[in-house]
Amino acid sequence: MKGKLFLGIFLSLLFIYLSFWKPDTGLIFSGSLLQGFFGSPRIDVGQMLEALRSAKYLILIVIVLFLYLGWWIRAWRWQLLAEPVKKVSAGLSFSALMIGYLGNNVLPLRAGEFMRAFVAAKRSGMPMSSALGVVVVERVLDMLMLMLCFTLSLLFFPLPGLFRKTGIVVLIGTAVLVVFLLLLLYQRDRALDIAEFFLKVFPRRLRRKLLKIISDFADGLEVFRRSERYFLVIMWTVVMWGLYFVIIYISLYLFDFTDTLIYQAPAVTSVVMMTITTAGIGIPSAPGAVGTYHGVCLFGMELFKVPSEVGLSYAILLHIANYLPMTLIGIVCLFKEGLHLTELAGAARDKT
Repeated sequence: MKGKLFLGIFLSLLFIYLSFWKPDTGLIFSGSLLQGFFGSPRIDVGQMLEALRSAKYLILIVIVLFLYLGWWIRAWRWQLLAEPVKKVSAGLSFSALMIGYLGNNVLPLRAGEFMRAFVAAKRSGMPMSSALGVVVVERVLDMLMLMLCFTLSLLFFPLPGLFRKTGIVVLIGTAVLVVFLLLLLYQRDRALDIAEFFLKVFPRRLRRKLLKIISDFADGLEVFRRSERYFLVIMWTVVMWGLYFVIIYISLYLFDFTDTLIYQAPAVTSVVMMTITTAGIGIPSAPGAVGTYHGVCLFGMELFKVPSEVGLSYAILLHIANYLPMTLIGIVCLFKEGLHLTELAGAARDKT
């Protein structure tokens, strides 16, 4: 666990560094470390501050309102996914979601993912394994939508080679995961036999624990045994991602991008940026995706010939629009449910 924590902090610091400086490998290997690492700034801080002053903050308020609606849609979808196992109110689903976001924003190791399941299970009486299963199913649905966005990006925009190759590998991995989930849903015993075969490389005790987790996780797939729920779950997923597309599209007007490639095809730009930033959130990082989100978002903006100072300003404002409301609403929901962050953090630490 400590290794994952240090990796996340290291990557956040690395992305922050790369957002502000361009390392010169020639100088580094020649022994001029200070000049090699910090001699070539990527960002003119004065120009970045000027870009932040020129931003259209009314648009940022609109973005926050749309984000709030998106969180409720995600809560409704979670409610649908959990219903075959246990009926959970929309209010509890929303509270669990926002408390989970709070955990991700202030605690390491994305502890909020477990905290969300813990809150829903504790308050509704749902088995913890089922709550975790629903969370994983939800993530798989989002991964499928992300892969759809990535495919559209491949078709309509010349993504860099490394990003393209990495995305294709993830696309293949997602397809394999979906096949396994379908097998787990409709041929549970066979799926567990396959899992046991591939888990033979692990010690027996760990192998049994992993198989138990997979078996319990199958409970979270129960929603898909009811065909009448297919349409609603898929509908809310598509609506939610459509709303995210609208948010990114609107955000392109936070700054004047007239002299860039942004407005040549804003719909394509929105899909590409949605793909890159969503993928970037999955990178191990310090709490709140600080650094990694900014670096990935800056990388995306530079693909469209946006100056680094404006690109980083854009990343900072989008991060604030997500981070502050998530955290504040999460704190309110924490008090509403009569819970303490230390209690949830301890439960998450014990689980991991």
